Amino acid sequence: MGLTGLHRRLSRREERGAERLLIPPLAALSLLYRLAVAGRNLAYDRGWMRSERLAAWVLVVGGLSAGGSGKTPLAAELARRIARWGVPPLIVARAYRAAGFRRGALLVADGAGGAEPDPLRFGDEAALLARLAPGIPVAIARRRAEVLRDPALAELGARALVLDGGLQHRRLRPDLALATIDASLEPSSGRLLPLGDLREPWTALRRADWIVLHRGQLCPDPLPWERFLDRVAPGRPRLWTHTGLQAPEELGEGRVTPWPELRGRRLGLWTGLGHPEALVADLAAEGVVPAWRELAPDHARCDAALARRLRRAAARERLEAILVTLKDAVKLEAWRDALPPVLVCRSGIGFGRGLEAFEGQLRASLRAAGVLPAGDPPCAASD
Repeated sequence: MGLTGLHRRLSRREERGAERLLIPPLAALSLLYRLAVAGRNLAYDRGWMRSERLAAWVLVVGGLSAGGSGKTPLAAELARRIARWGVPPLIVARAYRAAGFRRGALLVADGAGGAEPDPLRFGDEAALLARLAPGIPVAIARRRAEVLRDPALAELGARALVLDGGLQHRRLRPDLALATIDASLEPSSGRLLPLGDLREPWTALRRADWIVLHRGQLCPDPLPWERFLDRVAPGRPRLWTHTGLQAPEELGEGRVTPWPELRGRRLGLWTGLGHPEALVADLAAEGVVPAWRELAPDHARCDAALARRLRRAAARERLEAILVTLKDAVKLEAWRDALPPVLVCRSGIGFGRGLEAFEGQLRASLRAAGVLPAGDPPCAASD
């Protein structure tokens, strides 16, 4: 994994041998970063820099880490849930790696069956959200506060904005803010950028209305996390979620292969995720251990060169197929004819402890903003 693997080890305090020599200079840079973040937060806390509210109700699904904490699938699931309650939502993604997009806001999926967003033009997050939440419009914005200033977006009539990310975007004041954490990792294992992958210290969780502990199925004992959160963010309510892999389908074809039929077969794995080790663990739970794997950086670019490399790897390693995630698939589809057989793993999200209280506060917040009528909303699908 090269530099990507090195950074993952440093961020989780798993450095090896000579890698420890990198800690002092990176720690000095992290200290400067911490001071800059603290100064910015102080300016907002004291009112020297102002936050603004939008005309629509705003839900932030954010986090402290630079990736891999489950923000995007959770944002899509909550947008679907809100839509089932009769409130028209708009999902807003970062314009990360959106080629040629510089400012303002842009509708990239109309939610009405139009063309899906091109991940090369609009970023893989927007493309993934459009796939996870069909029927719900998706926009990208560098500055989330500018979303409803765009006439085309304002005309959509969205009454709820669901932001994929944005906990650090303090210029916008949300009605409800969630902070996601990868519960499969050890508590307090993160380090601030650039030494680690944390955008803010753990105490920033106190700004969140709810803390969401993601991948609970990979957390053998929740007590250490509960105790850690009692210390860094006392009193913040918590919602536990879990993920599960659905039977993979062939890229571009849709044919589904049950997991039992894949056990013992010679498969590869290629993925660009923030925490790919969690995917490896989920595959192992299904009885699948890849014979070859390449764990690329988060948001890794997919192009013709990658397609050729995967084809060579499949031939060299005698692979029957290569497993990827849906996040990878939305970028690989353009090169389908040049690829070896590819199986796409979709991950579902379920809710555990804390769901009833969370849904109660979610409904109360929507009602307080006047976007959800009084009374019980339609029942969501059971989890």
